[in-house]
Formats: sequence, C-alpha cells, structure tokens
Amino acid sequence: MSGEKIIVSGGNQKVIEVNKFVEKYVAVWNESDESTRRKVIAELWTRDGNHFAEGIEARGYDEIEKRIASAHDEFVRKGGYIFVRANLSKALQNAVVYSWDMLPSQGGEVVASGIVFLILDDNGQIRTEYQF
Repeated sequence: MSGEKIIVSGGNQKVIEVNKFVEKYVAVWNESDESTRRKVIAELWTRDGNHFAEGIEARGYDEIEKRIASAHDEFVRKGGYIFVRANLSKALQNAVVYSWDMLPSQGGEVVASGIVFLILDDNGQIRTEYQF
C-alpha cells in the first residue's frame, strides 16, 4: 500500500500518490477552519462533484461543504471524535477505495468504520464519491 500511485489520464497525465490523497480527504472531515475546509474541498472535488452516503446526496461545492461541516459539527466538534484512514487504500485507473475509522480524539477504541469509493476525473479530482 505504501507509495501506491495512480495515473489519471486525460489531456495530461497526472500522477497521484494514493495515500497522500486519502490523507488529505480524511483531513477535510476533521478540519475546524471553514475557509481551509472550503479551499481543500475545491482542491479535492470537481465543481459539480457528487457525494452519496446512506440517505444523503450532496452535489457541488456548496452541498458537499454543508455535508462535511454537518458531520464535523456532530462528530468532531460536539462528539470529540476524529476520523482516520484505516488499513485499506487501493487505486485502479481513475478509482480509489479506502477504509476509515472514527475514534475518540483523545485515544481509545474505534466507534465507527466505513469504506469510501471515489471516481476521479481526468485531473485527479473527485467526480463521484460513495460512502459506505
């Protein structure tokens, strides 16, 4: 897993280090600063990117930002948890899959886990995200 890379192909080929990309993605869910969060969302997702989770759909920067801010408020700010990348990070062509855990920020047992499946565009930004 360490150092795995994905080459997204469009007009220009772009090499993405999967673990760094996933770490940046996970960090945005823990980010407290709203302006930093907005900036990173624009770096990670396409303008018309999609986020799907059970019972949740977010389309475009504004809705994705609201979704992440809501999760941050509930789980990080109020709940005292932190999201971390778990063991799985794999890439194939323009797809990335990884697993995540949520645990108390002060340490302790994992309280929730999930899997994220990302489809990247030719520039290496998230076009579609499925969160399980």
